[in-house]
Amino acid sequence: MNKYRAAYLPTIFLTFILLLGCKEEPEISLQATEDELFETVSWIEVAERPMQEYLLLSGDIVANEQLVSHVVTPISGKLSNITTEAGDKIVRGTRLATIRSTEVSDYQKALKSLESEVRTATRDYNMKEQLLHDGMASEKEVSEAHERLIVAQATLNQHLNIGSINGFDTLSTATLLAPVSGTVLERKVCNNQYIEAGTEAFILADLGQVWVIADVYESDISRISEGAIVTVQSMAWPNELFAGRINKIYGALDAESKTMKIRIDLDNPDLKLRPGMFASVMVTQNEMEQYMLCVPAQSVIFENGHRYVIVKDGLTCRRQEVKVAREADGWVYIKDGVSLGEIVANRNALLIFNRLGQ
Repeated sequence: MNKYRAAYLPTIFLTFILLLGCKEEPEISLQATEDELFETVSWIEVAERPMQEYLLLSGDIVANEQLVSHVVTPISGKLSNITTEAGDKIVRGTRLATIRSTEVSDYQKALKSLESEVRTATRDYNMKEQLLHDGMASEKEVSEAHERLIVAQATLNQHLNIGSINGFDTLSTATLLAPVSGTVLERKVCNNQYIEAGTEAFILADLGQVWVIADVYESDISRISEGAIVTVQSMAWPNELFAGRINKIYGALDAESKTMKIRIDLDNPDLKLRPGMFASVMVTQNEMEQYMLCVPAQSVIFENGHRYVIVKDGLTCRRQEVKVAREADGWVYIKDGVSLGEIVANRNALLIFNRLGQ
């Protein structure tokens, strides 16, 4: 027995030295662990993926103010025939409301008077031309008659334009028409309501292009510039990215939040984005992509302020702390802790992590 004990001493001593030099992270043998545990775990190699630096901002989608129309009532009166609601899509010329008003009657009376003046001026001009032809009138008289006809016709045309703009269509009613095609953002009036002239009744907007108003912290202002291409994501469409451009950087800094607002132009041909939606804005910081080590997000386990992965070494595995650079699109980019090609637990990595902690 002493001979065998002596033979094992170098082996025991070597094992002791190796253990002293190993990391303190616990290990478990894959062979010594229940098969059911590892059947649920998948493994993946640490790989390199391209990563771009970007600044993440929060903002709100709003209507492009240059494409917004505020529809006001041209006359006072009582409203009826309102069927349009907020959110409805309309085309130019759509009837928004009918206004019953005494002002329309006054307009029609004035119109008839002006039409009569044009007829009288026309007859007088024609008569003067005939008299000039017969030698019974002068060219001056004909010229003066012609001037009166021109003024009468211009006054009538101006009155007709007013009636067309205001939608005067009968002796007592006017029709309020949509001046543009687009979407109804807000309806401020209702049927049977009496309104004064100049009352804002509807707000319309073409939502084919919208704005994103985002906040930039004071410390990040130097990292943005007008004309920069950005990527926008909305909570309403989490799997879709929209390309936009920073169109304006506002000069005022909010004294309380220490943020400055920027405006982003965003094409919206399918009208998926609506005013009031929340938006995340990613501003790319460098044109060149850099490659970094990365693993799937589910491979990284967070505990007590530290991040770990489970590394497989042959027939054993251990937990390894890692330093994370950034997480994006389901991947975690790692700047320290693992090497290219190492095998780490992927699906159900937490099961092994918990076993190592026992």
